[in-house]
Amino acid sequence: MSEERAYCPEGIEWEDRRRFGFLRAFLITWKRLILAPSDFFKCLVKGNSLLDPFLFAIIFIAIVAFFNIYFRFSTIRIVESWFLRGVFFPWSMTLGGKPLALIAWMIYALLGFFVNTVVYSFCLFIVKGKVSYRQVFRVYSYVNGVSILSIIPFIGTILASVYGIVLLTIGFREAAGISTKRAFLAAIMPLVFVAVFFLFIGLIIFLVLIRFGS
Repeated sequence: MSEERAYCPEGIEWEDRRRFGFLRAFLITWKRLILAPSDFFKCLVKGNSLLDPFLFAIIFIAIVAFFNIYFRFSTIRIVESWFLRGVFFPWSMTLGGKPLALIAWMIYALLGFFVNTVVYSFCLFIVKGKVSYRQVFRVYSYVNGVSILSIIPFIGTILASVYGIVLLTIGFREAAGISTKRAFLAAIMPLVFVAVFFLFIGLIIFLVLIRFGS
C-alpha cells in the first residue's frame, strides 16, 4: 500500500504540508483529485479547513491566469478572438498592459469563485442535499485543480469544463450524502440557468427586432 493511500483516512495531504512538504503535498493532492476522485472526496469530508483548500484553488487560478495572459493569447491568437480579449480584458490593451490584465483576471476569478460557491450551495439545497457551506467551499476549492487542463490549446477549456462537472458531481455526492443523479443535477444547474437566461434575452431581442422591423 502506497504512503498516499495509507494516509487517506486521515485527510488530504495538502492540508498536512509539514509532513509531506509543500511541493510533494501539492502534487500528490492534485494527482489523487484527478485520478481517484471518489477516494479523494471521501477523504475531503473528514476535514474542516477553509484556508488550505482556498490556497490550493488560488494557486491554480494564478497559474491559469498567468498562462493565458502571457502565453496563450500570444501563441494561438490566430484562432482565438482578439475581440473577446478586448471585451473581457480591455485593461491589457489600454491601461497597463499584461500585468494589469493579470491582476484584473485574478480579481474576476476570485469574485467568480465566491459567487459560484454560493450558487452551488443553493443548487444543493434545491436537490435536498444536506451539506454545509464549509463543505461546498472545500469541494469547489479543490475542483479548481482541474482548471490547469484549460491551458491545453484548442481542447483544454472543453476538457476542464467536462471533467470539472464530473468532479463536482462526485464531490457533492460524497459531501452531501446524496445520489449521483442529484449531485449531477446540482453540478449542472448553474449552466442550465445561464443557458435559459441567455435564451430568454435572445428571445426578447428577437421579438424587439421583429416588432420594430415590421
